[in-house]
Amino acid sequence: MMMNESKFDMKSKFDFILLIYSAYFIKTLLFIYYLFFTSESSPMHFYVYIPLFDKVCIIEKHIPKEYPTASRIPIFMYNSFESCIAACSDSSTGELLCNAFMYSDITKACHLHFYTLNMTTEMCPVETGQSQFYLHHGCFNRNSTLLNAGVNNKTETDDEIIFLPDLHKSCSIRKRLVSESFFARLTAYMTETSLKKCLSRCIVKGAKACNSVIFSLQEKSCTLVTHQSTFSALSETVQSSAYFFEIDHCKTEVVKNPLLLHILSQDPTIPIQSISGYSIQHILITESENATIIDLLDCTNMLCCLQCCILKKVALGCNAIFFNAEEKTCLLMKLNVNSSKTAELVLYNVYA
Repeated sequence: MMMNESKFDMKSKFDFILLIYSAYFIKTLLFIYYLFFTSESSPMHFYVYIPLFDKVCIIEKHIPKEYPTASRIPIFMYNSFESCIAACSDSSTGELLCNAFMYSDITKACHLHFYTLNMTTEMCPVETGQSQFYLHHGCFNRNSTLLNAGVNNKTETDDEIIFLPDLHKSCSIRKRLVSESFFARLTAYMTETSLKKCLSRCIVKGAKACNSVIFSLQEKSCTLVTHQSTFSALSETVQSSAYFFEIDHCKTEVVKNPLLLHILSQDPTIPIQSISGYSIQHILITESENATIIDLLDCTNMLCCLQCCILKKVALGCNAIFFNAEEKTCLLMKLNVNSSKTAELVLYNVYA
C-alpha cells in the first residue's frame, strides 16, 4: 500500500514538472511567433525597454474572452507600467508563471496572470474596469540583433552642462533616446535617485570602463555602459522612461569659499590640523584635475571619509579626499605630488 502511494506521489510530481516545462515551451514558441510574424500586422503589439534589467520586452494590448487565471500571484502596487512588466518577467519561470498582466494608470495596481489564449470568437469580451489587459510575449537583451539595429547618422543632440557635486565637476552631457544605446556595452547596473549621482558613478569608473549611462528617474535605475562613436537607429519604436546620456568632457570647478581661500592664501603648504596621527592640509579642488580617482563612497561626516582613505592608503595609495557634507559623499583619490611639498593626507575644500 505504501509503495503504491509513493508511486502516486512520484507520478504527481512528474506531471507537475512536465506541466511547467510544457507551459514554458509554449510561451517560448508564442514569443518567437509574435516576434517574427506579428510585428508588421499587429498594431496592438509594441516594444518596451525595461531599465530594471536592461532588456526589451514585447507587449500586446489584448481584450480577453474569458477571465484569466491568477496563478497564485497577488496584486502588486507599483509606480509604473515598466515595473509591472518587470514583475511579470521575474515570474515567467517556476511555479508562479506569468504571461499576462492587468495594469491601471490610475491606481498603479499590477495584477499578474497566466493566460491561455481562447480562439473561440463567440465568447463575449471580459470587462477589466479601469485596468488595461496586456499579453507578455517575452524579453531579450537590449543589444540583440532581433531589433535590426542600424547606424544612426543624425548628429544633432540635446547638449547640457551638468554640475556634479559629488565630484565638484561640470560635465558636458548629451541626451539621446534609449534606442540609440543598442551598440553600447553593459558595465554595471545600480539604483540611483538622480541623474547626477548616476553620472558620478560612471566617471569614477574611468572612461575605459564607462563613458555613458542609461538612466530612468521613474525607475531610479542607473545602467553604466561604454560605447564607441557609433549610435544605433532601430527599425522598431521602443518605449521607455529611460534616456541615454553620453558624457563628453568634464572640468573641475573652483569652490568659492572666502574662509577657505583666506586660509590657503596665507600658506597652503602648512598642515592646519592633525587627525588620527596624520597631518592634514587643504588644497584647492582644482589641483585634483589629474588625480587618480579610487572610489566614491557614502559617508556621513569628514572623519568617516578620512578613515576610509587611511584604510586604503597602503593598498591603493589613497592620499586625498573630497568630502561633500550636503551630499554625504566621500571621493577617495591618489594625488601624484612631491611628498616634500604636502602633508601625509590632502583635504580638498572640505568646507564646501
